[in-house]
Amino acid sequence: MLADSTGHGLSAAMPIMRVASTFRAMVSKGFSLATLIYELNSKVHRENPDDRFVACIVLEVDFYRKKIHIWNGGMPPVYIKNHLETETVSDHYPVKNIIKFKSTNMALGILPSQTFVADIATVDLPVVGHACLFSDGLIEQYTNENKPFGIETLNSLFIQYASELIPYLTENFKKVFDGKPITDDITVCTLDFERLNEWHQQNNICLARSNMDGEFDWEVKLAGPMLLSAEYLNSLNQFLGMFGFATSFCQRVFTVVAELFSNAIDHGVLKLDSRLKSDPDGFELYHSIRDSSSARLTMNDWVKVSLVWCSITNELHICVADSGQGFKGYKNTVVDIPQLSGRGLSLVKTLSKTYELVSPGNITKVIME
Repeated sequence: MLADSTGHGLSAAMPIMRVASTFRAMVSKGFSLATLIYELNSKVHRENPDDRFVACIVLEVDFYRKKIHIWNGGMPPVYIKNHLETETVSDHYPVKNIIKFKSTNMALGILPSQTFVADIATVDLPVVGHACLFSDGLIEQYTNENKPFGIETLNSLFIQYASELIPYLTENFKKVFDGKPITDDITVCTLDFERLNEWHQQNNICLARSNMDGEFDWEVKLAGPMLLSAEYLNSLNQFLGMFGFATSFCQRVFTVVAELFSNAIDHGVLKLDSRLKSDPDGFELYHSIRDSSSARLTMNDWVKVSLVWCSITNELHICVADSGQGFKGYKNTVVDIPQLSGRGLSLVKTLSKTYELVSPGNITKVIME
């Protein structure tokens, strides 16, 4: 997260401190990016004067889905440079091999919770590349040529220097700005995706380990409209963390459970067909149907998730069941069922030791280690 509060001095520092503490607490507990943004906005709006708000950028890296999620609220654009290929992402603008993510959100604290909407952009995680985040203090700072440093200058330097951008700016700071008073804080951050991927691989503990003896059973069943609005999965990382499991393992479990839970709702309870998402119009229709389904969900529509930890084998057994009728007429394999042949379940199978779809198809069991 890169944040910039209105004002200067202590009056600007206090909102940042509140945002930073909430950010750290919610990230450690495994809350989703959307939930995090909504809570940050609510906190800033509730606890600060009307003329005080916090512009910020939040990046979330999903190593398992190979995606970056970007929320930009009132900040200068985020630049992402992919050294291998150029990506085209919705309404964002690729220049050479640079993608620019402009702000599409209000800064935190301006809008009340009832009218605040978090617009989150998503792009593929580059294997080799860089990201650049910066505050407006740099691009608005006047140089010794009596003109603003400018966003185009920074963009050109990022294209040229990438990971060496900050050393270059540090070395040439006095040369560029000498004699001009610094009128605002200047913050620049670069992210090296190659090093980030290497760091994740080195720190990714593949085998499950708990620093506590014993076993546990964890089960939750949700029914009715609550299925589409539940945020219970956000507590899963915190729950596993209390028993001493590695963060990387908790994240893998969260990814698997989230995919299976979403799949159970979409294809088990709502009976949606993933083939609708094969083209843009169908994709929009798919999510429109899903979002409007809460009114017809009853207590007979449910999804149940259970986790069982077996300390003897160091295995976590996960079972997700739903109230749907399953998929009659298909064999007990994922590839035989068109609705279940998407990338989501391929990811589940990759992250799990075993995968089993129990006939008639409304119960899924996986084992993770």
